[in-house]
Amino acid sequence: MGTRKEQQGQKNLAALSAEEKAKADASKARYEALKAKYELAIKEQEMKNAMTPANTAPNFRKVLRDRLFGEGKIGDDMQFKFVTGDNILGVYQNFVDAVADSKTTIQEKTGMKLMCFTKRWIPVRMKLRKI
Repeated sequence: MGTRKEQQGQKNLAALSAEEKAKADASKARYEALKAKYELAIKEQEMKNAMTPANTAPNFRKVLRDRLFGEGKIGDDMQFKFVTGDNILGVYQNFVDAVADSKTTIQEKTGMKLMCFTKRWIPVRMKLRKI
């Protein structure tokens, strides 16, 4: 025994003519074929997703930190424990050189204009005003 709606559907199906039953059966067959097709596509996509690594895109923040301060020196915690009194000038110079080398890339990605004042690069937000 099915639900009440299923019972009513069976009762209505019995009341249909032969031609209408054939149309209903053809419609059911098309539906089952379409359902099977989509279930197969879903399973294939799940298998593809299982085979590929979940996080293939590089973390842009990590890439930027590595480019500006050196590979692996600053983690997600943003601690500058590697900077000491002996190497602070070298770290600063490396940062300034990296910014100067990739000035246009940084400007495009951040939307900030970098200006040089006394050999120091300073990010400045530029606002456009109507004249």
